[in-house]
Amino acid sequence: MVESDERPPLPRVLYSAFFSWLSVSCGRFIAPFLKHEAGFSDDLIGYAVALQIGISSTLGMFGSSWSDYIENKYPYRGRSYVILSGMFGATFFFILHGVWRIFPGIPLFQSVTWHMLLRCLYAVSMSTMYPVLDGLTLAHLHEEPGRERADYGKERLYGAIWWGITHLVMGPFVDWIGYQAMYMFALGSALAALYTVKIYVLGKINWQISRQTEILEIQSSEGEISLLS
Repeated sequence: MVESDERPPLPRVLYSAFFSWLSVSCGRFIAPFLKHEAGFSDDLIGYAVALQIGISSTLGMFGSSWSDYIENKYPYRGRSYVILSGMFGATFFFILHGVWRIFPGIPLFQSVTWHMLLRCLYAVSMSTMYPVLDGLTLAHLHEEPGRERADYGKERLYGAIWWGITHLVMGPFVDWIGYQAMYMFALGSALAALYTVKIYVLGKINWQISRQTEILEIQSSEGEISLLS
């Protein structure tokens, strides 16, 4: 196997971006957010969270199959596309919780049915992200020389770190502005994730091109040596 001094961006950058976004749209503040923005009671919050987990767990297997198909169609970037599409879909449905602020005269946007539907659609969009990101990381560790599947935990650790950092940063803004600050953080963290995925994908593609070039150069050199001998 050809080993290059050049290394691709590690999946930890994706975990950092993903968990930073997740801490906004489904983190420690989600219960008071739903109580304030959706008017949910404590019981409804419990039902919404349970329903969200059930939907995500059920659809996760289908998301993995879909991501494998997209990865085969768009090598080295297909899984990243699936993660981004799920993130921006979930962000869109999350922000729609606040549409009642723009159209306060429409009762539908303040109804329990509307907000519960949004949580379900959020869960559907997010269902692909967990298994796809884990699969992308394991595939990356398998491809990169010197890395092992046991390094998976090291990569995921960065997600936990940024989960905590984002909560610490967002908390004062929620106290200052109110829970509508979470809409801005959700969109901002999604855009930051878009930039992060771009860096990761371009780095991965350039690394693969570099590896293939080195392989061709070695094969060419071996061919010249065999001809001379």
